[in-house]
Amino acid sequence: MLTERSQTADLKFFAKDSSRFAADGIRIDVTFEPASEGEIKLLVAEAPEGYVAGWASTPTRDHYGHEVVSGAFDESIKKRGILGPQGIKFLIGHDSGKPAGVIKVLETRNGRLWIEAQFNLSISYVKDYYEAAKMNGGMNFSVGFFSQDYEWKEDDNEREYLQINRGDLVEVSAVTFPGNEECEMQFVKQIENGKPATMATFVKHLVASGHAKSRNEAQAIVDLVKLNIDLFAKSFKAADEQEDADLAERVNKILEDRATKEASEAAELAKQAADAEEAARLAKESEEAENLDEDAPVLEVDKLSELTAKIAKMRELLSPAATE
Repeated sequence: MLTERSQTADLKFFAKDSSRFAADGIRIDVTFEPASEGEIKLLVAEAPEGYVAGWASTPTRDHYGHEVVSGAFDESIKKRGILGPQGIKFLIGHDSGKPAGVIKVLETRNGRLWIEAQFNLSISYVKDYYEAAKMNGGMNFSVGFFSQDYEWKEDDNEREYLQINRGDLVEVSAVTFPGNEECEMQFVKQIENGKPATMATFVKHLVASGHAKSRNEAQAIVDLVKLNIDLFAKSFKAADEQEDADLAERVNKILEDRATKEASEAAELAKQAADAEEAARLAKESEEAENLDEDAPVLEVDKLSELTAKIAKMRELLSPAATE
């Protein structure tokens, strides 16, 4: 909410929260663009618990008739940074007594101010707010700043609005009702296994991922699905049955492959055993043959000696000396 306002040059501080705002017939032109699919996927994959992200400021005219031009806070972000005593703070509801954690990313993307922040879940009131944000599929963001360069203008319909060209950004808050409805908390770390935890989260995710251009369009998709839930149920049942059949086929194939492999391994082991047995038999026969070859000369020498002795004896008996 605009907490201090003047038609003259003494405009000081803006805290753009519409918690006490009454519409009063003000026309808002919303040209919402969701975060890119790549941005969301990266956050889903890597963000820790308590991580949130979205748009902190856009150049669209807000509920108060203000337009913050693209890049209006770039100089301030560069000068202050997001850490330290002078750094840009992350609060709840623009309450300086309720710091919420720390800003991790704060930069202009495609003309809008993108924020990523980490809630400090060890602080009780922060954890309570974070749980509420998860249950609601996200809250919103709002900026608090000192105006440095601004001017009053009129649009084509002669409606006056305040154009803020440059501002000293001092804090970004998580709020329930934003002054600028485009400043949504487009990511709240609560999706497990890639599945939204609630229907509100699913609606939010349809918009954030670009499948729907607005929440109304996302809700229309959800309503259409609900009206035709029987068709989806049949499709899911058929898909489950097919998945079961595919699973059974894969299991049978695995079992068959395993049986074939085991049979092949058994045959190989049997072959190796037979080969080992044959090798042992051949080695034994070879050893026996070698033993026979070594014994053969000894036997022949003995026989020859015996024969020589017999011949000598016969000669002795037949000699003339013996006859005499």
